[in-house]
Amino acid sequence: QIETILMPKWMTIKGYGDLHTLERRILRMEQRQLNPTLLKVDPGVEYAVITKINLIGLTEPIFALTNDYDASASLSRIANTHIDEVFTNMRH
Repeated sequence: QIETILMPKWMTIKGYGDLHTLERRILRMEQRQLNPTLLKVDPGVEYAVITKINLIGLTEPIFALTNDYDASASLSRIANTHIDEVFTNMRH
């Protein structure tokens, strides 16, 4: 996931946000690349809801659209669309 690290590195160069916070985030991301782990079920835990998602049908990236948690679009649907603002999930 080297591409994922590029955004916070770019943010530090541009002076965006708190430098110390971004540097800590970059360090954690780099450490995770050295020892990647997958999410797994906690043994003996009972979950309130289990959501299964069939990923076989995904053939292209899906993007969340602004101001509506249920709104999304495929890359082909929004290709060549002018974008004014972008938010990324930086919880790594």
